[in-house]
Amino acid sequence: MTMQKLSRVGLGGYRISIKSKEHEEALRLALDLGCNLIDTSTNYTYGDSELLIGKVLADHKGPRPTIVSKAGYIQGPNLKQYEELRSKGKAKEELVDLGQDFKHSIHPEFLGNQISLSLERLGAPDIDYFLLHNPEYYFKTKGASEEIYLQRLKKAFMHLEEEVFRGRIKYYGISSNTFASAPTDSNYSNLEKILEIAKSVAKNHHFKMVQFPMNLIERGAIGLRFGEKNLIQYAHINNLLTMANRPLNAFAPDGFLRLAQYFSTLPSLVECEEMMLGRLEALQQKIDQRNDEEHINVNELPFIKQFKEIWATLPTPDVVEQVFLGNFFPLVAQLYGSTLSLEESKPYYKLYDIALSRSRQLMTERASKYREMLEVEGIIIPHANQPFSVLAIQKYLEWGVDHVLVGMKRPQYVRELQAFFPSN
Repeated sequence: MTMQKLSRVGLGGYRISIKSKEHEEALRLALDLGCNLIDTSTNYTYGDSELLIGKVLADHKGPRPTIVSKAGYIQGPNLKQYEELRSKGKAKEELVDLGQDFKHSIHPEFLGNQISLSLERLGAPDIDYFLLHNPEYYFKTKGASEEIYLQRLKKAFMHLEEEVFRGRIKYYGISSNTFASAPTDSNYSNLEKILEIAKSVAKNHHFKMVQFPMNLIERGAIGLRFGEKNLIQYAHINNLLTMANRPLNAFAPDGFLRLAQYFSTLPSLVECEEMMLGRLEALQQKIDQRNDEEHINVNELPFIKQFKEIWATLPTPDVVEQVFLGNFFPLVAQLYGSTLSLEESKPYYKLYDIALSRSRQLMTERASKYREMLEVEGIIIPHANQPFSVLAIQKYLEWGVDHVLVGMKRPQYVRELQAFFPSN
């Protein structure tokens, strides 16, 4: 498969999981419609992203898509994997310790372990592109220096060249959140110096891909930096494939912004409020039916006090999921115990669905304002009869990036972007 035939838009596996039927349907549809580029990581949903991809590819009848995976993060189950390596005297040096539950490493022995796990989860003989995942986390350690950073990258590159020789990966690269940052940024990954490292490792090196954030708000990748060239142009001159991640999730001056518009019919705020109060009343009734000596007023619980104020104005679906799945639903389960029936649970999930819809409505209102601003600025076509997300991706491709990675977790998102797949 030549690079020119790869999907201009690839499926980003950041939040997909083997536990989700909808994610599986979206991935299968994307492959059926011609998408042949999938990006994932050993860390995405703690390995469940790679497991889902492996499951779907196991019975996929068409050509195998190009797979990009990454390693570096040590979280969740990877913490145990790392400790097992340490117990064997491996990967003990160069650990970036960012807290009890968050560490990072690009040590060769850790990378070898991660590639083995990726191949197993993906059920694949090799990985097309294996990237160091945000190695700039090193700069958060005390006494960090660019010289040591480049030394660590060189050791990693030497190992990855060996992995190419062994046939476990075809090419390698770096996914860095700071490739497109200002050179004065203390966490900046300097591609020019990184390329020098790759050339010092092997004359015909296999460092062939760079991945970085780019969207309509964060445009560092198109700012002139390497003489008269921007990041994308400089990468192309050096025969590097470029991939934009986070294309629809921007950090605007006034906070997180989703560059997409959602349209749905919602109950009025009054109806939503009545539904929420009705659920709290049902919880109180459940409490009153218990024979506890201590009387609990559900409205006096600290979380419920906060929940009543914010549930209908949560800014993003991710925050809605955190509040409901992390706090509200566990509280409901605790108060009902084992008696919670399917019918009793439905109104609580209805509240959850409303909160999700309201968050999308809030995002749409902000996105609409930014769309108007970008139209006035001449960045996107004014009054175009196309979704905001499609206009955004078209612009990135006009700016010269080879591929854009989008988290198409739902079949409807796949259909919206199918024009960017090779067979369309």
